[in-house]
Amino acid sequence: MGVAERILEFSGTVANLEKPCHGNEQATKQFLVIPFLEKLGYRNNPADIVPEPPADIGKKGEKADYAILRDGKPVILVECKSADTNLNSENRSQLSRYFVATDARYGILTNGVEYQFYTDLCKRNVMDKSPFLTVDLRDLDDETVTEVARFAKSAFDAQAIWDLVNNRKREQRDLQTISENIARELASPSDNLVRLLAKGVLGKGNQKQAEKKRVKGLVKRALDEYKGRNTTPDDPVSPAPPWKPDPEPLHPSLESRFSKIQCWDSTVAKPELHSLFLGFVEFLNALGENVWIDTHKDGKRFFAKPRRDARFNICYFHPQPQKEGILMWLPGGRDSKRFIHNHDDLEDAKIVLSRSYEAAVKRLKT
Repeated sequence: MGVAERILEFSGTVANLEKPCHGNEQATKQFLVIPFLEKLGYRNNPADIVPEPPADIGKKGEKADYAILRDGKPVILVECKSADTNLNSENRSQLSRYFVATDARYGILTNGVEYQFYTDLCKRNVMDKSPFLTVDLRDLDDETVTEVARFAKSAFDAQAIWDLVNNRKREQRDLQTISENIARELASPSDNLVRLLAKGVLGKGNQKQAEKKRVKGLVKRALDEYKGRNTTPDDPVSPAPPWKPDPEPLHPSLESRFSKIQCWDSTVAKPELHSLFLGFVEFLNALGENVWIDTHKDGKRFFAKPRRDARFNICYFHPQPQKEGILMWLPGGRDSKRFIHNHDDLEDAKIVLSRSYEAAVKRLKT
């Protein structure tokens, strides 16, 4: 049995093991964390896994929960919390201190069910504030299993993984910049774009302001028409999955700023989740008139921004019909991740969402 098969097999037992480990960190380690590391090929002995390795920095006597060794040196630090712990910035800060105190290349923060993988993309030997990979063992797909399998003992290559993650981050950042530039040009074409697209329309020596304004208006109309066309299989950007739209008219705020998202109807999700989803989205739209909500490229997850051209988000959210709720997480900070089961949970989430929106608006002004 290969690593991927072992991970998938173990993930099927996590739901039964999780609840008995609530409130008990030692049980979480024994029945969830160590078995998971064993599925990756690390034996439960000091040659592979060292419990409580020293990590003194800032506070004397601090120790991580585990260090995974390669050639006798720590390469991965593991910080564990009990299975019912909501992993947050306080837990991350603890792991970050251990990371700085060792030569480890990777840190894993876990409650035995969720695993957050960190490294040092921004500054050498300083752990990043955000994980490059987050895994919920209760909700695995083939792509996620492949990513986790890179950390198996038989396949682990610290530098190769770092290079891969760094290249992905750079590509994502560059793609975001290009997308923002396209959106900016579509909203208000620059003079350079007008000159490029209006060849043969705007005369070479014609510098009259009125004529330039007229042609710029034509370019804007042409871009709007092009943007409104249906995509085809030959288009480089694939359309979102064909979800069924809500049969009832959408709230005006959803119509105006809920661009690619088609709300579910009762055939896609139970009425309770459908109502919860709409309530979540309507609250986000009510935070500000410029709030922009859109889909990730997989068409399953969503993000909300303080405005369309912002480079940072208010939150991410992922409706999960099988679990009858919405997984929501903020871009860092305390209470960064939570699962919304009902409208009472949504009311609690509104507090942190409002704070995240206010922080995002403040960043826009700086």
